[in-house]
Amino acid sequence: MGETRVDLLHLLEDLRDAYPGSLEETIVSEVVANALDSGARSVTFAADPAAATLTVVDNGRGMARRDLARYHDLAASTKQRGRGIGFAGVGIKLGLLVCEEVVTETQRGKTHVATRWHLASRHRAPWKWVPPPGLVADRGTGVRLRLGNPLSPLLDPAFVEAALERYRPQVRQLKRSFEALRGEDKRLRGEPYGDDIDLDALVRGHAELAAGGELGERLFVRRARHERDMVTLFMVDMSGSTKGWVNDCERHALVLLCEALEVLGDRYAIYGFSGLTRKRCEVYRVKRFDEPYDQAVRERIAGIQALDYTRMGAAIRHLSGILAREPARTRLLLTLSDGKPDDFSDGYRGEYGIEDTRQALLEARRSGIHPFCITIDREASAYLPHMYGAVNYTVVADVARLPTKLSELYRRLTA
Repeated sequence: MGETRVDLLHLLEDLRDAYPGSLEETIVSEVVANALDSGARSVTFAADPAAATLTVVDNGRGMARRDLARYHDLAASTKQRGRGIGFAGVGIKLGLLVCEEVVTETQRGKTHVATRWHLASRHRAPWKWVPPPGLVADRGTGVRLRLGNPLSPLLDPAFVEAALERYRPQVRQLKRSFEALRGEDKRLRGEPYGDDIDLDALVRGHAELAAGGELGERLFVRRARHERDMVTLFMVDMSGSTKGWVNDCERHALVLLCEALEVLGDRYAIYGFSGLTRKRCEVYRVKRFDEPYDQAVRERIAGIQALDYTRMGAAIRHLSGILAREPARTRLLLTLSDGKPDDFSDGYRGEYGIEDTRQALLEARRSGIHPFCITIDREASAYLPHMYGAVNYTVVADVARLPTKLSELYRRLTA
């Protein structure tokens, strides 16, 4: 198993070059992201310099046997739409560039299986089923990398610890901040009774008295528990320009956000969009409003991939219709994109695409929807204010910060 006419070494090198950091740091961060995607609450790393091995074990949901088999498909990269294994096992695949062998063990329910895998040549990456070596005690996935270089940074605990800092504290921190948001009290002004005087209302009241009117009764500030009544639809750009580490950062951002939103309890949906002329405007369901954040949704997030063009108008109209049917006081349409509206035909590229998107957003506002855009395009100020309004967009200049930035922005927008 594992033979192909595809140049696997070249494929892995292209995948490596799509990431901005070092190969070793990418391997560690992607393995952690894969564990988060599986719902793991803990990830342990154990380096053995004498044996030149790095062992990583998580307590996530593990994989079914067929998923573990598909995890070895380098040429297809395991990215089938709506399906996936974590983040397509990118960290382990890149590990083949520096490892003599990779042993993967997974336990999920009654399934407990393991494989051994290595890159034998440019065109061969054979793997086989082996008895589980005992990396996983109960459930989850364990990986043991046997490094070809005994001086590899992956065998240095200090390096691994530094790389882990990219993701380890983020989910915990986001959950704490969202728990605080869920439980906070709101200061209600202009109340007929309360805990404090509303100075603004009092000043207005004195002005009314001076003008010959009467002093009103609503002069107090009252603290009250705020019940959140809102829904959010996340619209994710799946255009071809997101290929590579932009796409990975989008998926990382969605995983971190979903983990935090589960604590908050807000209703939310996720859809991807792409297009190729007006005859093929595509929307991909990742999570419906009435759907739980479960393994199927995690796999769909993992399956988000770069496709065609950024044809936004039709997607906004369709998704606004879905959002408008949800009963809530506040409806937020949050677009995650890397550039301006674009398509290669119909004259959509340029002014027409921008105006079509702007009109779709105006229609959404008329139906009671609040649109907001998060983009990584440094030139967004040239067109987004015209489309979304001067204060309804933000630019994330550093793509690597997108995973944490998305959750921070959501918290601020909905506070």
